[in-house]
Amino acid sequence: MGDRHQELAGQAPAGAASARGPRGAGVRRLPVEDLHLAALAELPSIHRDPFDRMLIAQARVEGLTVITSDAVFARYDVPVLDARS
Repeated sequence: MGDRHQELAGQAPAGAASARGPRGAGVRRLPVEDLHLAALAELPSIHRDPFDRMLIAQARVEGLTVITSDAVFARYDVPVLDARS
């Protein structure tokens, strides 16, 4: 994979994250907030994975794009970037 794909996926080139830490690689933490929990409760039960459902809820609240190869994400009202591209 090229560096551009790794950048889109939130990953630094091999070895960069260990040398600079996750924040140096452009990754930031997104804590679970009350608004995320409220959005999670409103989601239709399309996806069965609770972690993925939380990612969808957070993306919707924060206006983020989810990078995934899981086609089920596209069934929700959230921008999706195919990780296989």
